[in-house]
Order: sequence, then C-alpha cells, then structure tokens
Amino acid sequence: MPWRPPLDTAGVLARSVADMTIGFAAIDPGVEEDAVAWTRRVATADLADFHVGLCDWYFEDCDPGIAEGVKSALDELARSGLRVSPATMPQFEPATGIFRDGGLHVGYFARFITGEMSAYRADLDPAVAIRIENMEALSASEHLQRVHRLGELTREAHASFDGMHALVGPTLPLTPPDMADLGNAEEQLRRNMRLVRNTNTASLLGMCAVTLPVALDGAGMPVGLHVVARGGDEETALALALACERALGRACHRIGLPPGRQRAA
Repeated sequence: MPWRPPLDTAGVLARSVADMTIGFAAIDPGVEEDAVAWTRRVATADLADFHVGLCDWYFEDCDPGIAEGVKSALDELARSGLRVSPATMPQFEPATGIFRDGGLHVGYFARFITGEMSAYRADLDPAVAIRIENMEALSASEHLQRVHRLGELTREAHASFDGMHALVGPTLPLTPPDMADLGNAEEQLRRNMRLVRNTNTASLLGMCAVTLPVALDGAGMPVGLHVVARGGDEETALALALACERALGRACHRIGLPPGRQRAA
C-alpha cells in the first residue's frame, strides 16, 4: 500500500536501467508511445547533455566504502562528459526531521491498521509497532502543519535545482546489517531510520529517483548511485541513468554476481 494517497510506493525493480525504463514506459499513463520505442528515444541522450549536483548531504555519515565508491563512479562519469558541480539542499534536514516525527503517513496508517487490518495489528513487526505506538495521538492541526511545511520545503527544493538536471549521491548511507546484530526492536528501528535517510527526501519533497549499483562497500556489499530529479522529470532521470549505465556497465559486469548466482554459474 502507498504510505499515503499522494505518495508512491517503490517503483520498477529490474536487472538493468534499460529493462527498468521499458517497464516504466509500459505502465506509466503519461507515456503514449510504444514502450520500446520510447526507451530507444530516451536512450539517445549522452552524458554531456546533463549537469548534476553532487549533494553533500547525501554523503554524510556513510559507512566505509560507500561515499568513496560513489565518488569514484562520478569521477568516471565526469571523465566521460558528465558535468558535476557541488550542490547544497538545506531543505533535506528539516524534511527528514518531519519524517522522524512520523511524516504524513502516520494518520493514514493508523486508520488502515485499526480498520480493515485490525485483526493483524498484534502481528506488527516490533520495530514498526514502536514507530506507530503514538500515531493515533497526532492531531489534525499537527498533520496540517506538516503538510504546509513540506509544501514550502518542496517548492524551495525544486527551485534549488537551478539549472541542474538531477542531484546525485549514495542511495543508502549504511552497509546492510547482519540481522543477528540488530538486537532489540529499538536498535532495529534506529538502523531502519538511518537506512532510509537519503531516499525519503525524494518521497517527502515530491521528487523522482533512480538508483543503479556502481560499487562495493568496505564489507563487499553493493553501493547505489542515487539519481534524483524534480517531480515530473522521470524521463530526464531515466535518460541520465541510462547514460550512466552505458558508461559504467551493468551491475552484473561492474560489481559481479551475488554469491548464490556465482555458484549457480
């Protein structure tokens, strides 16, 4: 289910950006062309056609190898023609603060879990149960204040692109933890909040995003390059991601196959 009616869930998951672009074109009502023809047209864009902002906020508090892997990939892309400039987005921190306080979805989820899903409320994951424990106490005025503030931040953030086609940075700031190391529900929630730190900004501020694997971190886990464009600029985000994939190679060639796939091969 969506977090709330205006907020999308995860998009297309595919083995490559090329496959994902075809999938997007096939299901997006705004694409009137044949999906394959649309993808071929979008794929004609070159890296030199794009100017991106290296967003410093995305690189904060990253686990070993994550920031380094993304910056190395961006250096490769810059040598192939991508224009990269520093970018600062002061709207990200206050937007993330609203998310930490429950965001805009808590009221919708409260109705959902106490309504048609009430019989399953006791089955909630402990970390989720902690997060929504007090959500029913959220007042209508507080919800409306959050809606208003996020609207302001969204307008400011979109204006901050200022000639840039997209923002770039690591998709996730942490190495996936071993479940055995998570301990109690509080620690699991803490890790989960950090996990979505970089991605929730696009959701909260009405942007669109694509991620593609570009490196391995210090623990040998995949690192994603996060490409974030203004809301409604999905074609730009996909065209840029396609150009990046052509220059860097598909994930299976760049970072290798997962261990299970390696044994099968």
